[in-house]
Amino acid sequence: MAKIIPVIGSPGSGSTTLAVQLALHCSEKKETVCLILTDPMLPPKSYLLKESQTNSLGFLLSFPDLSEKQILASMDAATDSIGVLGYATGDRLQDFPVPSTVACETLLKKLSMCTDTIILDVGSRLTDKLTITALEQADAVVVCVDGTIKSAAWQANLPQIPYCTFVANKVAGNVTAEADIFFPYAANLHQQMQELRGFHLYKEKSFFASMHQLHSKTNVQKKNLTLVR
Repeated sequence: MAKIIPVIGSPGSGSTTLAVQLALHCSEKKETVCLILTDPMLPPKSYLLKESQTNSLGFLLSFPDLSEKQILASMDAATDSIGVLGYATGDRLQDFPVPSTVACETLLKKLSMCTDTIILDVGSRLTDKLTITALEQADAVVVCVDGTIKSAAWQANLPQIPYCTFVANKVAGNVTAEADIFFPYAANLHQQMQELRGFHLYKEKSFFASMHQLHSKTNVQKKNLTLVR
């Protein structure tokens, strides 16, 4: 059964970058990973994968009784051991029926049978069905924050979430947020993401050390997946 790790964060806090790098770090540890980009806007998978041509996550979640074949047919390969599910450019949530809780649970259950780790790039959207289901089933949750007023206000309104690790960026050597793990600001990594080269492991020494620490925090013993409804 796969570990389920939602990565949430205030707008602009770097949750997508962190989710991608965590997936790559898990892959380095010989884990197979499914990365799910749950937000159709920020970013759709076609911005991270230039050749993305498979079905949208919204289409996939319109089926209450998913098969592994349908899931795998909707997954793009980012590397030999990382598959990506997400939305396509131009998708809108209103283009698809509201997913049922059963469809979301089934997706996670079927993925848990064919991969080691499921990472969900949630961002700040915590109210959709897939995010709610993933947080209920999570083995570890990563929360990205920064030192801005907007981030502090977002963090203050977070519900109680168990198994959390808070991470934050150091900007110009200043620590402006409370967190369990601090990542150095990585201009080269930011440029890498802007150039659509996100799926390259960033090995700058201090960043890599922080990522190793995060992987250790999230590399928990898998709980049994419980279908709550």
